[in-house]
Amino acid sequence: MKAVKTNPYISIISEDGDGNYNVIFPDFPGCVTCGKTFEEARINAKEALSLWLEETKIAKRNIFSFTKNASLVTVSA
Repeated sequence: MKAVKTNPYISIISEDGDGNYNVIFPDFPGCVTCGKTFEEARINAKEALSLWLEETKIAKRNIFSFTKNASLVTVSA
């Protein structure tokens, strides 16, 4: 069986005020999704990004450069 190549992409999952989770992909404008739980949001994120990338390929649009390094920064509020 041939191995499928996968790539890591940065997503941001945040909880909204109602207990749902929203997902955005900073490198992919317009690629957003959500879920009722964190795990559901993660699953939906994989599907949303796959569809976004597929549509981009079909439409023959260029995919821009990707964020290669990221870090989590925390501050006191």
